Amino acid sequence: METVWRSIIKERERAVWQGLIQAAAALLHRERGNRHGVEAVGGAALSAQTVNVSVHGLLLESRTPLRVGQDLRFTLELPAGHGPVRGTGTVVRQAPRGEFGVELTDVEEDGRVRLRRFVEAEPS
Repeated sequence: METVWRSIIKERERAVWQGLIQAAAALLHRERGNRHGVEAVGGAALSAQTVNVSVHGLLLESRTPLRVGQDLRFTLELPAGHGPVRGTGTVVRQAPRGEFGVELTDVEEDGRVRLRRFVEAEPS
C-alpha cells in the first residue's frame, strides 16, 4: 500500500499522508484490539489482547489468568509496517476485568525502537 500512495502523492505532501495513514492504522489497532501470541515461560501459549502498548510495557487482557511475577514470551505484531516485536516480560500487576500489566524485560533486536515509533505515531 505504501508503494501505491508514494507513487501518487506529491513529495511535499508525503509526510502528511504518511502520518494520516499511521494514525488510521493505530486507531484500527485500538478499535479492534489486536490479539497477540503470548507464551508463559515454561508454560502453554495463550492469546491476549493488547489494551495499551508502551515502550516499557503492555497492558494485556487475557481470559487465561496470569499471576504477578510470571515471566512471559511475547510476539506483538504492530500495524502500519512497524513489524513484529518479540521479547520477554514479567507480569507486574493485575487490574480489573482480566487485565494484566507486563513490564518488558527484554526486547529482541530493534524492537524498542519500533515500539517507540509506533507509540509516537498513535494519536493521543
